[in-house]
Amino acid sequence: MSRKKNSKNDPVFHPVGDVDIKIDLGEIPEYQRGELARFALEVTRNCFAIPGEEERYQAWLAERKKRLACGSA
Repeated sequence: MSRKKNSKNDPVFHPVGDVDIKIDLGEIPEYQRGELARFALEVTRNCFAIPGEEERYQAWLAERKKRLACGSA
């Protein structure tokens, strides 16, 4: 599946197994988007509070950037 840059109102496609899930962010009310963002931030903070987790993430991120720079995903 090819991915394209999304404008604010374009549906976002995420492959899940053999099924694509379509999420139209414009259909989610602003207050719910805010709640989802706050939840995601809380989960991220909790994950990074685990000893070694931020270092593991930073190592993964550096490797991903290398792969993307070489043209492979």
